[in-house]
Amino acid sequence: MKIINPYLPEIAIVEGVRNLTQNTKLFTLKFQDTDKQRKFSFIPGQFVEVSLFGFGEVPIGISSDPENKKNFQICVRESGSVTNAICRLNIGDKVGVRGPYGNGFPLKLLSNKDIVITTGGTGISPLRSLIYPLIKYRNKFKKIYFLYGAKTPSDLLFRDEFKIWEKYINICITVDQADPNWTGELGLVSDLCRLIEIDANKSIAIMVGPPVMYKAMYAELTNLGISPRNIYVSLERRMKCGFGKCQHCTLGTKYVCKDGPTFRLDEIIKIPGAI
Repeated sequence: MKIINPYLPEIAIVEGVRNLTQNTKLFTLKFQDTDKQRKFSFIPGQFVEVSLFGFGEVPIGISSDPENKKNFQICVRESGSVTNAICRLNIGDKVGVRGPYGNGFPLKLLSNKDIVITTGGTGISPLRSLIYPLIKYRNKFKKIYFLYGAKTPSDLLFRDEFKIWEKYINICITVDQADPNWTGELGLVSDLCRLIEIDANKSIAIMVGPPVMYKAMYAELTNLGISPRNIYVSLERRMKCGFGKCQHCTLGTKYVCKDGPTFRLDEIIKIPGAI
């Protein structure tokens, strides 16, 4: 019987590198094994473990169209030794990839619902993989709001794609600090909730972003009348192995890498430190 090592990564080749900000890049990857690439599939919200030999491994959300079988994309911000090394890669370089792992966003439950998506910073990256099916199958959903915040206008990711997205969904953007050319909203992402009009009883909200955003956004969403049962949140907790063995990402009785990273809010709201 052949023994499969679950920790052994597949080799992926860097096909493209796109600068998003001064410290954030979008990498287009393709598995060296063509059969592996053809069979590779994921649900928006899932993540992969990306390794660079000699530096280590890091969990990163998938940021591309789930129906694209030619390659896949990850967004990487320089924030440590592994991510800094990944951001120095060029076209033709190789990385190790394991996964995908975890639970994604509840696409089937979004049908015929008003959808409120809220995010900040690099949290937009895994949500980009959700935007693709929402746009492609737009007639299946009711109102869609996308609330996004960043520190400054120059920190906004995928800004050049917003003109396409706004043809299908309502995009509301805010920044903490404006520059001379900024004419948009100024303040917290949670402040943008005043701009939306939804049927709270037929709405689902999705939150992906820094933990500091969650409490304020939770308060605003519940004020709108959205039940915690209909609010989904993506968490990150020192994920290492990806399949619930190493104990690094435990959250109460749950494993973020296996039971999450996407959770229904009512499942975790009472767990200390969850949000």
